[in-house]
Amino acid sequence: MRAFGNLTDIRGRLYVSISRRDEFARLLREHNTVSGFESQIYRRDGKIIWITETARAVHGAGGDLLYYEGTVEDITERKHAEEELHRAKQAAESAALAKSEFLANMSHEIRTPMNGIMGMTALALDTPLTAEHQEFWETVRISSETLAATVNDIMDFSQIEGGEIDWAAAAFEVHDLVNRAVTSVALLARQKQLGVLCEIGSSVTRRAVGDPLRLRQVLINLLKNAVKFTERGQIVLRVDLEEDTERPLLHFEVADTGIGISREMQGLIFEPFSQADGSLTRRYGGTGLGLAICARFVEMMDGRIWVESEPGKGSHFHFTARFQRAADSARLNDPAASQPLQDASRLAASVDLESRRARLEPPPENPGRDAPSPVTPLTILLAEDNPVNQKVAIRMLEKRGHKVVTAGNGKEAVAAFERQSFDGILMDMQMPEMDGYEATAEIRARERETGAHIIIVALTAHTMPGDRERCLKAGLDDYVPKPIRPDALFAAIEQSERAQLHCTNTVTPA
Repeated sequence: MRAFGNLTDIRGRLYVSISRRDEFARLLREHNTVSGFESQIYRRDGKIIWITETARAVHGAGGDLLYYEGTVEDITERKHAEEELHRAKQAAESAALAKSEFLANMSHEIRTPMNGIMGMTALALDTPLTAEHQEFWETVRISSETLAATVNDIMDFSQIEGGEIDWAAAAFEVHDLVNRAVTSVALLARQKQLGVLCEIGSSVTRRAVGDPLRLRQVLINLLKNAVKFTERGQIVLRVDLEEDTERPLLHFEVADTGIGISREMQGLIFEPFSQADGSLTRRYGGTGLGLAICARFVEMMDGRIWVESEPGKGSHFHFTARFQRAADSARLNDPAASQPLQDASRLAASVDLESRRARLEPPPENPGRDAPSPVTPLTILLAEDNPVNQKVAIRMLEKRGHKVVTAGNGKEAVAAFERQSFDGILMDMQMPEMDGYEATAEIRARERETGAHIIIVALTAHTMPGDRERCLKAGLDDYVPKPIRPDALFAAIEQSERAQLHCTNTVTPA
């Protein structure tokens, strides 16, 4: 123990910060003891070091203060290590933020021109074309969709590696999700004259709680992979219950009659940037990321993924995933769930029938990817600064029968909203002068004075984790990512139209 004696005798000569010594003295006087108090002091050679002090007041028999005693420990090395760790943490956080911002900007910069390419291609294909021009535009369409898929794979994998994937927990209908996944690849299969079947075991729980978006992405990746590597025959998606517990384990299988994979190559296909054979990349395309993304997502669902295959005899991709059982869950063989099973069977049969029919019937010369005309034409405000994207959206909307008024930035959008009545607003989120978030806030502020509410749908090339939630939190009603697909755009508009109609019908007269 070292006796400190008078608390102020070394106050100005030893301590780097006099106020720090005063604080130590105050605490000691008030509490009679201080533990682990850190300060900087001058060493005899003038070097500054860190110390930690522990001290107590010693009193006599009559309660009089006699002196203070305690210990001093040199913690300079520990403080330097802490500072290095803090600097490293700050550097890592800065690098992660820079990477996230770079990915977000790259996503926006790529998706913006892709929106123009894919949108104009869809519009061109919906006009009278010669057979030669039809072939040209179909090639552009397929190439642009391949590029968009490549961008999505790279962005998804970057987000997974950076730990930026938001994992959701929501109740969903298992049979509905599976059927939607099959439907999404039905057209691709039909173009190659392949059958697609869906088989859901009777013991599979009707509803489950998990991340339906990620599960659907895994299924679609595996189904598209099967279609890509299969020239004839069929693809079958099977779902069974492997473990019937409070957290049911479902077993999914995607079987094809494609080219197959050799045993020695099967261990590579779930690694990023890998293909079983380099010549396959040249022939079939792809980044080699699709199966790696599936593997990461399956791991997040407490499952595993594997493949059984032989060259020339097709492949069977399996994965398991664990979910929470929904409160109102039932099995498909229960009376309440018999209708979903019938729906699934009908869908599988219709998909297979369509693909078989395609072998006998040539595709229509100029099929339209647009939906039927709306019941009621709408007047829509389009806030979009990119001229090409303006043209794409205007043509899509006008072909559907809607009237469009354009604004080149947020300020123009707010001014147009004040000047004219609209049925809805399509709002780009990144614009000069005033962006979509600011414009939405201005419109919502004006609505608080009137009690009205106009539907505002975000059109944005920002598709990073949290962007959708950010839009909804900012007061927008829906979110359509770029490149804009007509079906997604019209679905958002028609949902907004129904919401407006509902609001109109439920207004109570004064």
